[in-house]
Parts: sequence; structure tokens; C-alpha cells
Amino acid sequence: MFDLYRQMAANIPDCSIYIFDHDFDYLLAEGEEVSKLGVTSESLIGCNFFEVWPQEVTMMMSPYYLETLKGKRQKLEQTTDEGVFIQHFIPIFDKEKEVVAGMVVSQNVSILREVKEELSARDEELESKQRLFETVINTVGEGIMVSNLKGEILLVNPAAEKLLGMSLEHKRLNDISENLIVKKAGETELKNEELPFGLALRGARLDGYDTQVEFRNSDRLMHIENSARPLKTGQNEVEGAVLVMRDVTSRKELEKILEENLVATKTKSARLEHFVKKLSHNLLGPTANLNILYSLLEKSTEPEEREAYISKIGEVAKLLQKTASEIGNSMLAFTHSQDQWGINRFESAVEHFVKQNYNHLDSNSITLSCDFGGAKEVVYPTHQFDIIFTRILKNVLKLCKPNTQEVFLRSFMKNEVVGLSIKAKVLQPLCEETQGLKDVLNKKSEGICEAKEQIEALGGKLKFEGDLIQIIF
Repeated sequence: MFDLYRQMAANIPDCSIYIFDHDFDYLLAEGEEVSKLGVTSESLIGCNFFEVWPQEVTMMMSPYYLETLKGKRQKLEQTTDEGVFIQHFIPIFDKEKEVVAGMVVSQNVSILREVKEELSARDEELESKQRLFETVINTVGEGIMVSNLKGEILLVNPAAEKLLGMSLEHKRLNDISENLIVKKAGETELKNEELPFGLALRGARLDGYDTQVEFRNSDRLMHIENSARPLKTGQNEVEGAVLVMRDVTSRKELEKILEENLVATKTKSARLEHFVKKLSHNLLGPTANLNILYSLLEKSTEPEEREAYISKIGEVAKLLQKTASEIGNSMLAFTHSQDQWGINRFESAVEHFVKQNYNHLDSNSITLSCDFGGAKEVVYPTHQFDIIFTRILKNVLKLCKPNTQEVFLRSFMKNEVVGLSIKAKVLQPLCEETQGLKDVLNKKSEGICEAKEQIEALGGKLKFEGDLIQIIF
């Protein structure tokens, strides 16, 4: 009758099985844990529960025995000097579903508990490291992407999505290529296998891999410095790649401007002075200038050019504390004293213009429609800005016939350079009858020519495209 229970007790580690009748006499006692109590299975059979165990044990366990004989299944966890035990109290029924006996299955789970606690501690440590990893990935300024051999993007951080201007969740590498044109400097578009990811997926390790990125649906242009590594299995087989991207557009532009000005023969040229002003008003300190000069020195191969760079580095290093005042002095030397640089808000300029020219606008039913979402302000000599803005807009309004519906003003920013577009539908017919808007304006007013000279003197441009005027500050 009890052979099945004996087999169970023999095959369950750290376990003992007791079967007792309604008089609390033991009918069976088998298992590894029985012998550890200093008794034998045979000696317990026929003995009464209250005779075998100490009083403190019987007082605690007898209620469980009673409830079991009433048909109730129970579970009890005990911690003793010998370890942690889990005991299951199970009623045994006959064919008529009457309780004929009770069974106690007791198992020492101390080792399992220790293993569970160790695993739990390791899980917590792993989760902590995972949270730290995610925090670092999501807060660094560099874009980070991970892909497998199928081109599926497995991981991407917010910086990468912002850099590439798209959501990359559940995307593939081909989806990115469809929206971007990636080139090496001065070269044609790179093929997929020539991109940093493609090279890393074939086992290449890349550092400082510069690319020029153009966005197919806009005029946005970026320079990105890439670092890439293949991800390998324990058998040293490539299973994916990780790419780190850094936006170096501003640095590339500054390097180009600085290199052009350092080799120029006229040290007081308007272009150089404008560059120095841009450095000052964008808060680029002497340390950044040193880094650029060092970069140019490393690229230079001409002895005279290298000697000039080394000399310049020495000067900047010695005059770190005086750089700000020197930039200010150079600005004053280049511009008139009244041409103080400041922050000029387009909205305020329009409000001032409307107040000054309200009668003309009202009598001719001319509406100015403004969109300054691209750039709300520009750093520029305030006096010059007012003159340029007023002269150009006044001359455009002179060309507008009465009842012109709208003149559109829109600001924009491209590669950190601020510009303003002025467009009027009424100008289109004039442009079609002549060689272009530039010819029309030049015939109507000399103010446009003077504004153009002032803009170009500060390194900017005045562009005419069809019925559109663009001021690039």
C-alpha cells in the first residue's frame, strides 16, 4: 500500500514522508531527513505522534495534524537550527472520499533558499547595472546605435534619433539610407557597405571616420565623426556592430574659416573681423581656439605654415586671460562706435516697422505675414540691422501695388547661420517681365544696393531668387 510513498521519499532529496492514522499513530516514516533525526523508519512505525516528539513540537504541530484528518490541505514553513523546512499536510482519501489517514511531506529547502537569495542578489545587481547602462546611453550627447547582421537596429539612444532627425525604433539600416545621403568629404555618395556600420559589420574598427550627411527632404547639412566596432561572439564571429556618432558641423566650419583667414594676406580683412565677432558672440573661448589650431598644425605639412601655427599657438596660450578684451578691441576697430553688437529680435523689428509705416500699409491694404519659428533673433550690430531691415522692406513695399494681399517674412537657420526671407506674390509678374527681382529693385532704389554693401561688409550675403529676397547675416 505504501510502496509508492516509499519510492517518492527515496527519490526526493532532503525529504521525509510521514503517514499517520486518526489516532496519530505513524503508519509510515521514510526519507533522507528521518535518519538525520537520529531514529530509524522502523522504530517510528506504530509509535504515537505525542510519544515521539517533544512537547513544544506537538503543541505547534498537532493543530495541523487535526485539520489534515478533517480533509484540509496545509503548508507550513519552519526555520530551525537544522535549516529551513517546508511541510505539506495532505489528507489521504479512500474510494468513498473519506479521510483514512494524513500525510506530512517535509523537505529541507535551506540550500534552495540560499541559492534563491544568491540569484535574487545577482538579479538586483544586474538590474542596477542595466539601469546605469540605460542612464548613460540615454544622457550622453553622442548618438549611439547597435545593429545585427540583418541590419535590424537593436538599440538606439535619443541623441542618435535627434542627430538623424527621425525615430529609429523598429527600423532597419536601409530605412536610414533612404532618408540620408552620406559622403566622405569631396566624394560621391557612399554605398551601404562603405558606411561606418557596413565596414564594422565586416570586422573593421573605425575611429574619427568623418562623413558629410545631407537630408534628402531638406537643405540640412551635417558633418559627423563616427567611431564603430564589430560585436563578436565567444567564437570571435561578428554578430553585429555598434556605432557612435558625434556632430562636428560647427567645428568643421570654424576650422575652414580659421584656415582661410590664417593664410590670408590682409590680417584686417572684413572676413577675419567677422569671424572673430562670431567667435566672441558664440562664447567660444581661447581653449577651443587652441584645439582648432592644434588640429590644423597636425594636418599641415608646409614648414612655413607649421611655423606660423606654432607661433600662433604660443600667442594664444600666453594671452588666455586677455582674449576676450582683444576680441572686443578688434570689433571696435572694425566697426563704428555706434554699431554695438546685440541681440536683434525679428518680431520687435517688424512691430517697430509697422508703427513707422502704418499709414502706408493701411492705405494700400498691405499685410505683413511673419513666421519666425526658424530663428527668433540674430546677433548683429544693432544700428546696421535696423538700417538693413528698414531699407530692404521699404523698397519691397514701394514695388507693391495697392491691395496687395500679403508680404511674407520668414526667418531660417542653416548650419547655425541666421537668415531672413522676404517674399511677395505681386513681385512675380515684375520678375517675369525682366531679368529678375534684382534688376527691378536696382532700378527702383539705391537703398537696396547700399544695404547689400553693408551686409557683405560684415561677411553676409543678399540673395535674389525669383520673387524672393534672402538676407544671410
